[in-house]
Amino acid sequence: MTYNVNPMLRITNNIAVNLLALLVTTTLISACGSSSDAQPDNQSGTTPPADAPVAGSNAGLLSSATPRFSWNAVEDADAYQLLLTEAEGNTITYDVSTASCAGTECSVTPGAAFYNNQISWQVNALINSLDSEDEPVIQQAASGNYATPRSFDLTPVTSNEAVCSVWPSISYDDVIILNNIWNVGTVNSNAWSQKIAATADATGSSSPIASWTYDFLSETDGDRTAVKAYPEIIYGNKLGTHVSASKAETGLPETVTSLPEFTVDFAYSETFDGEVERNVALESFFHTSCDITGPCDFDDNRAYEMMVWVANPESNRPGDLALTGVSIDNRLWDVYIKPRSDKKYIAFTAQTPFTEGTLNWNRFVEWTMQWTAENSEALQINALTPDLCMAAIEMGTELWWGKGSFTLDHFEVRRTQ
Repeated sequence: MTYNVNPMLRITNNIAVNLLALLVTTTLISACGSSSDAQPDNQSGTTPPADAPVAGSNAGLLSSATPRFSWNAVEDADAYQLLLTEAEGNTITYDVSTASCAGTECSVTPGAAFYNNQISWQVNALINSLDSEDEPVIQQAASGNYATPRSFDLTPVTSNEAVCSVWPSISYDDVIILNNIWNVGTVNSNAWSQKIAATADATGSSSPIASWTYDFLSETDGDRTAVKAYPEIIYGNKLGTHVSASKAETGLPETVTSLPEFTVDFAYSETFDGEVERNVALESFFHTSCDITGPCDFDDNRAYEMMVWVANPESNRPGDLALTGVSIDNRLWDVYIKPRSDKKYIAFTAQTPFTEGTLNWNRFVEWTMQWTAENSEALQINALTPDLCMAAIEMGTELWWGKGSFTLDHFEVRRTQ
C-alpha cells in the first residue's frame, strides 16, 4: 500500500513556501503558527546523517523523508536558495539564510516530508542580493538526486492556514484526508486547533483509518452561525486542487447523465469534550465543465453543491426548510435550500441520524435533479442540470464550535457501470 503526506494545497513551479506551515509533526500548531517540532535523532548535531543528500551525491533510497541538505559555503554569498524538484516537475523553493552555515559548511532541513518520489535538488548561492540597485549574482553551489522513503509511520498533520494557502493532506489508496479549514477566519481567537491523521490497520490487511481532532473553542469565540472548518476525506477531484486518483480509478469527474452507480459505505465514531456544535456530512460539488476549477483559480466553475447530513448539530441548520419527511434510499430526510444566500445549494438532513450505513449516492443526485427542475422558478433557486459534472464524493464534519475527535472507522466508495 502506498501512502503520501501532501503538505501543499497546490504546488506550482518555483513558488517559495512557508516552511513553518509545511511541518509534518505530532504537535498541534496553533493559529499563531507556533510549534514544538523536534528533529529526528538522525538529523541532530552538525554532522550530516549517513543518508543525507550532500553536494554532488546520488544517494539512492533514503530512510528519512526530511533529510538534511549540506553544501560548501560560497564566498561573498549573503543568502541561498534550496530547490527541490519532484518527479512530476513541481519545484519548491526554500530561502535559506547564511545563518545556516557553520564555518565552511552550510546545511538546512526542510519541514516538508516527501514519500514515494524521486527528488532532484539544487542549491543556489545569491551574491549581492541585499543590494536593491543591482540584480543578485546567482551561483550554483550544489546539486544531487535521491529517492524518498517508500513508506512511513502515518504521522498526524496539522494546519493553521487560510483558504488557498497550505492545507496539509494525507493520501492513500483512492482517497485523500484533507485538513480543510476554509472559514477559520470567523474564529476570533488564535487558540483553535485541528489535526488530521491516518492510523495503519493493525493487521495490515485493510486501508488505514482516517481521523481528526479539533478544538474550535466555545460558542462565543466567533460567529456562532458560521461553519469554521470541514476536515474531510475525498474520493475524486476536489476543486481541481486535490485529486485522489485518476478518473480510470474513481470514475470521476463525470457528467450527471453519464454517472456510474456510486454507493458509499461508512462507519464512524466520535468523542466530545464538553459542548460541541458539529454535523457529519457527505457532499458533492457539480461544475460546468469536467475540467474542474475552484475558488483558488481565476475561473471558479462550481455550479452546484449537494450535501447529505447523516448527523445533525444541536441548533444550526443548512438553510430554509423546504420539505420534510422525504423518502430517499429507504430513509427519511428533511430538505433545505438557500434561496436568498446561495441558490445553487441543497442539503438533506437525516430525520434519524446514523453512524454507519450505505448511501446510494445516485438516488440523491437524481432526486435533486428532478425536484429542482420542477421547483427552481417557484422557489427562486438554481436547478441541478444533467450537463453538470460531478467532481468528487466527500465526507467530513462541519464544525461550528467545541472540542472533540472523529474517527472514520470505515469508508469505501463502490462504483458500478
